[in-house]
Amino acid sequence: MPGFNFGKVELKTLVYLSLLASSITFMVMVMGIDSASAGSSKNTVSGTKVTVAKITVTKIEANVLSHGPCLIYFNDNGVKLELTEQHVGYYCFAPDWQVVTYNARNNLGNAVPYEYWKLNIAGRKAALTDNLTSTNGTYLGLPVRKVERKVLPTDSYVSQAEFIYRDGSDRGDQMTSQSIWETTGYKLQKKQLDFLRWRFDLPTLNGVMLKQIDRFKSGRQRTMFETKKVSQVEIARNQFCYPSGYTKAKSSEVKEEHKKYREAADMFGTLMGD
Repeated sequence: MPGFNFGKVELKTLVYLSLLASSITFMVMVMGIDSASAGSSKNTVSGTKVTVAKITVTKIEANVLSHGPCLIYFNDNGVKLELTEQHVGYYCFAPDWQVVTYNARNNLGNAVPYEYWKLNIAGRKAALTDNLTSTNGTYLGLPVRKVERKVLPTDSYVSQAEFIYRDGSDRGDQMTSQSIWETTGYKLQKKQLDFLRWRFDLPTLNGVMLKQIDRFKSGRQRTMFETKKVSQVEIARNQFCYPSGYTKAKSSEVKEEHKKYREAADMFGTLMGD
């Protein structure tokens, strides 16, 4: 009888194992179908390629003393300058070459036709061409022309610089000279060059500026603009065009100048113990 009892238990065990194996086989089959279905869906999604049109541009990574990091992109079709910490960009493209100033943070923009913004540089060119000397060299591996010039006290750029840099007695430190490194390695269209002249307030600029140093009577010097890297990159075509869908506003509102003036006033008040 003990053998019978053992045999009975063994039979039940075999039946149980048989049912368990059938269940496992069924589950594996179901999972296999689901996996195949999921793989098919994934392949369908991944198989649908979204083609993003790209273009090649020259990219300049630089720092502006008064505004922080700066990115400049350009090719034959136009130029874009971004002040990343300010969230402000300047866009200028063919064929109309209008300048659109756009603030990505508040979605405000301002468009100015070429015929108007070019007037901002025309009046100063004669005064700035005096006392120019230049030498050829290299900067970041690029051919450059280093331009040295003495500046005139009546130059509006000088008054701006003297307003920014004051000594402890609240007197403006007189600006006396300026050094500009401009690369001769890129051929620019006239209106692209006009844009750079306007944006950097340098009507005598004859290439892409890579560095600018201002010198003062006290012996101080300030690196106003300094390029860290120049490269050829591919970007999406929709990143190199005029922004759209923005709310039109005055240029001062786009650049949040009133906010910056208030912040500067608050800082000045704090320094003065107000």
